Amino acid sequence: MDYIKILTLNYSDEEKINALKEIYKLEVDEIIPFLDVVYELLESTKERSFQELISDNLYSSERNREIIILCINIIEKVGKNYGDVVSPYIPYLIKLLDSDFKEIREKAAEALGNIDSKVAIYAYPKIIKNLDNEIYAKTLAKLILKADNKYTILLNLFENFNNYAIITINELKKYNPKLIYEFVPLIKRVEK
Repeated sequence: MDYIKILTLNYSDEEKINALKEIYKLEVDEIIPFLDVVYELLESTKERSFQELISDNLYSSERNREIIILCINIIEKVGKNYGDVVSPYIPYLIKLLDSDFKEIREKAAEALGNIDSKVAIYAYPKIIKNLDNEIYAKTLAKLILKADNKYTILLNLFENFNNYAIITINELKKYNPKLIYEFVPLIKRVEK
């Protein structure tokens, strides 16, 4: 199957979705040659289709969102092993945290947490600001673990503390209990 042709030319959404599913099934090293095309498709696909904007045709937009999520999945799959290869795409994933659609926001957050790149850490302000679900909480824990400035992020989390911050702290405790035990006295010093 000529994936590049399908993803770049005027093929139907259904054909693009099938091509993306096939690409996702490939081994990570086999996906890399298609990443730029996948990213271009991700960037050019609108969350809301023109048909949805002018009528009540939600089906078309659902396919657009499916394309977006499949593209994110592909970037995430490669990023787990080759963070440096997908790092140019991370700013766009961070931008997707502002999506109108919960499933896109959550998939982008999850991908950012799983991508092996310190560039993903730049997502933490948006994630803390919108810390309203378990996916964001677990993603934030993963970002903190990657960061060199862990305490800065934790202080920012403390300033915006809510119930989901507890999930983040519990996740951190699983992987690095020492970090939490060192951070608690730091909180007490900041409060004085």
